[in-house]
Amino acid sequence: MKIVFILLTFLTILFGKNYELQLYETIFSQLFNSKKIKVFVDENRGLFLESKIIILTDDCKKADILILHHLYNLPLNCQDKPIFTTSYRNYLNEDVIGAFYWRKGRPQLKLKLQLLEKFNMKITKDLRKYVR
Repeated sequence: MKIVFILLTFLTILFGKNYELQLYETIFSQLFNSKKIKVFVDENRGLFLESKIIILTDDCKKADILILHHLYNLPLNCQDKPIFTTSYRNYLNEDVIGAFYWRKGRPQLKLKLQLLEKFNMKITKDLRKYVR
């Protein structure tokens, strides 16, 4: 019984990460209208390793967008880049363009129209309902 429970838990975690990666790929491919997006990530880099759309970079200056869980991880030389966060608390910061986070087991997406326009990002019809 324990083995079945452990196996089911592992499979849930495994498929949950794939679902989360698909959401990130969909969001960023629509915002950038591009097939390849260079991303700087401060945490959970492993999530993006299997992506064919999101290309990880260690140099934030080369990135199209920064995904930060903690805003204090923002390198000083990259403050001019669009910042996407993984927490609602950081979404409230005026420099963050959007957030993707989990709440009560459900994915939440929020985007800021003014900042998206500032960075010349396209708001597709699918993303309109997440713009604040």
